Amino acid sequence: MKELKNQLKHERNKLDKQIDELVEHLNQQRTKQTVSDTQLSLMETQFMLMETYYVLLGRRIKDLEQKRG
Repeated sequence: MKELKNQLKHERNKLDKQIDELVEHLNQQRTKQTVSDTQLSLMETQFMLMETYYVLLGRRIKDLEQKRG
């Protein structure tokens, strides 16, 4: 159980860094767009999905910390 929790925390930390990089890129694109509108839209969708995944990982970690699973 502890190993799973550590794996999930590692995965969440890695995802957090990836989200930060994507946000930085999105901010640059909003200032001066160098990709197509489609690419920008897809990146924004990717960001939303990554954020959802981050929240889900957090919930799994919390559940494990409560020793329910």
